[in-house]
Amino acid sequence: MSTSFLLTAVTFQPVTTALSDIFGRKPTLYLCCALFTIGLIIFGTAKSSSVVILGRTIQGIGGGGLEVLSEVILTDITTLKERPLYLGIMSLFWAGAAVAGPPIGGALAEYLSWRWLAWILLPLMGLSLALIPPFLTLQQDTSSAIQKAKRVDWAGIALFICASTLILFPITAGGQLFPWQSVQVWAPFSVGVACLAAFCWVEYKAVEPMLPFRIFKSATVSAAMFGACLHGIVVWCVLYFLPIYFQAVHGRSAVESGIDGFSFGFTATPAAIITALLIEYIRRYLWTIAGGWALGTAGSAAMTVLSVSTNIVSARALLIPSGIGFGMLYPGLAMPIQAGTDVNDVGIATGTLVFSRNLGSTLGIAVSSAIFTNRFASLFKNSGLSYTDFGIGNANDALGLVPQLHAYAQAGGPAFRTLQEIYASSFKSIAIFMAAVSGIGLITTIFIKELAFEDENLGKQRLRAADSELEPGASGQACVEVR
Repeated sequence: MSTSFLLTAVTFQPVTTALSDIFGRKPTLYLCCALFTIGLIIFGTAKSSSVVILGRTIQGIGGGGLEVLSEVILTDITTLKERPLYLGIMSLFWAGAAVAGPPIGGALAEYLSWRWLAWILLPLMGLSLALIPPFLTLQQDTSSAIQKAKRVDWAGIALFICASTLILFPITAGGQLFPWQSVQVWAPFSVGVACLAAFCWVEYKAVEPMLPFRIFKSATVSAAMFGACLHGIVVWCVLYFLPIYFQAVHGRSAVESGIDGFSFGFTATPAAIITALLIEYIRRYLWTIAGGWALGTAGSAAMTVLSVSTNIVSARALLIPSGIGFGMLYPGLAMPIQAGTDVNDVGIATGTLVFSRNLGSTLGIAVSSAIFTNRFASLFKNSGLSYTDFGIGNANDALGLVPQLHAYAQAGGPAFRTLQEIYASSFKSIAIFMAAVSGIGLITTIFIKELAFEDENLGKQRLRAADSELEPGASGQACVEVR
C-alpha cells in the first residue's frame, strides 16, 4: 500500500514524457491532473484496503506525470542560459513540499483522519486547473490525433510498463510480502528482465523511440543520470527512516518526528536555491556536484553516531551536513544533463532525469528496508526478547510496530530499552548504507565534465509569446566543455 503510489509514478513518468512530446505538454498535463484528482477521490472515499491501493495507484500515474511535466515544461519555456535561476525557484517548491509534507501528513493522520490526506489536496488541484489555461499558452503540433497516434512507440511503451512493473514490484515486495528466495519474487523479476531486454531492442529499432538512447551517448549525461538515481536513494532513506528513528528511539509522535526532521529539510531547501543562484552567477556547476556528494557522505557518516543516548538537539544538528549536501545536488545534477543534451531532446532528457531520481527513491526504500529488517532480526535474535512480547510475528513487522511503541514505553523496563537500542542500531545500518551510496556518487563526479550553458534557444513547445523573440531557424545547441 505504501509503495503503490511510488511504483506507478516511476513506471509512468517516462511514458508521460514521451506522450507529451507527441500529443503536447498541455493536453497531457490536463490528463495527469484528471487522473490525480480521480485517484484522490477514490482514496478519500475508500472503505477497504484494496480500494485504497486502487486510489493510490491512479494517484501515482497522475502525480508522477505532474512532477515530470512541471520540469519538462520548464525546460521548454526557458533558455539554457537562464535555466539555473528557474531550477532554483522550482527547487523551492519541491524541497518546501518535502519539508512540510511529513508534519502536515502526521498531524492530519494523528488528529483528524487519514482521509484528509486526500481532501486537503482537492482545492489545490482545482486552483491548478484554473491557472493552467490563462498562463500556460504553449506551441502545439497542429497534426491530427490519428497522425500523432501513429508516431507513438506503442510497443516500447507496453514493454517498458511490463518490465518496470515486473522488476520493481518484486524488489519492493521481497522480504516484506514474500521471502527473497520465493518464486513470487524471482519469477516476475526474471520475466521483467526479459521484457527489459526486449524493450531495449525495440527502442534501438524504433523510428521515434519512447526513450532515445542517443541522450546517453555523452558520458557526462550518463554519469549525471546515474548520480540522480543515487541521489533519490539517499534522500528517500532519510525521508523514510528518519521519522522511524525519532519515533522508535525517542518516543516522538508522528508530528514531532516530522518537526525533528526540519533540520534536514530546512537546510536542503535553501541549499538548493542558493546553489542554483550561484550556478547562475558563477556559470559553473561541477563544484556543486562534488561538494554536494562530499557533504552528503560526511553527513551520512555523522548519522551513524545516532543512538538511544543522543539527545534531540544533537540528533537534529547531525542532519544539517547531509541536508545541505543533498540539497545542492538538486540543481547541480540537472545542469550537466541540460547542457549536454540537444535542445530537441532536452524534454525527454529532463523526464529521464526525474525518472532516474524516483527510480532511486523506489530502490532506496526497498534496499534500505531489507537492510533494516535483516539487521533488526539479527539483533533481536541475540537480545533474548520475544516477538510475541510486542505483538508482532517477526522482524518484517518491526516498522509497523513503531506507531504502537508508546504503549510499551509507558511500562518501560530493560526490555523496552533493549528494543530501543535495536531500532537505533538498525537505523545505523541505514546511515552506513547512505554513506556508501554517497561515496559512489562522489566518484561519479570524475566522469562529469564542465559544459558551457550559454545557449539561448527555447524548446519546441515553448510559450507562444516567445515566438517573436526567436531568430528564424534557431535550433539545436553545441556542447562546449569549459576549462
